[in-house]
This record gives sequence, C-alpha cells and structure tokens, in this order.
Amino acid sequence: MDVIKKAKNHIYTATAAILSAVMYAPFTTYAAFTPQGSIKEGYDAVGGSVDAAINDTTGYVAGIIATIIRIFGIICIIIGMFRFGMAMKDERPDEKSKAIVHMMVGVILAGIIQVLQTVGLIN
Repeated sequence: MDVIKKAKNHIYTATAAILSAVMYAPFTTYAAFTPQGSIKEGYDAVGGSVDAAINDTTGYVAGIIATIIRIFGIICIIIGMFRFGMAMKDERPDEKSKAIVHMMVGVILAGIIQVLQTVGLIN
C-alpha cells in the first residue's frame, strides 16, 4: 500500500508541475495597430480578425487542458489496474471495487473530450 501512496504523491507532484508550466507559459498577443501606428478596431497587427485571434488562443488553451485531462485519465487507468492486481493478489474484495471505480474514472476522463467533440459542445 505504501507503493500506491508514493505513486499518488509522484502523480500529484507531476500534475502540479505541468499545471504550473501551463499557467506560466508565454502567450504572444498583438495590439491592433495600422501601419501609421494608430489602433484599428477589429483587426490585429497582421491584418487578421481580432475575434479569430482570440478564438485561436482560446482553442490553444482548451487543447492544452484537454491533453492534461486525457493524460490524467490514462494515469488513473494505469493506477487502477495496478491497484486491481494488488487486490487480486491479496484477495481483498473492497480494494477490487475501489480499483474498478478508479479505472472507470480514468476511462471517463480519457474519453470525455472525444465525447464532447462528437456531440459538438467543444471544437
């Protein structure tokens, strides 16, 4: 059981490190200026739509979050399989059911993004 606690601590540490890296990741934003230097409403520095630039940035951040959720789901599945194997070895039914729940949560987390994209709630 000590191995599972250590694995959880490592996963929490890795998740915190990834989220911190994403939180402090540089995002390039441009002011909407015309060649004369005055602000032109509705357009960014390269002549594209400001709304399109906002949607691109939002999509980028959503993609990072979706990837983190998917990775976390896969990690939950792996931990659940490990816990299930340990419960089978020790013949503990209560731990088996907890491991199965852990794996199901991992499957849900790993697949929820694809389901939301299929339904059309996210791009």
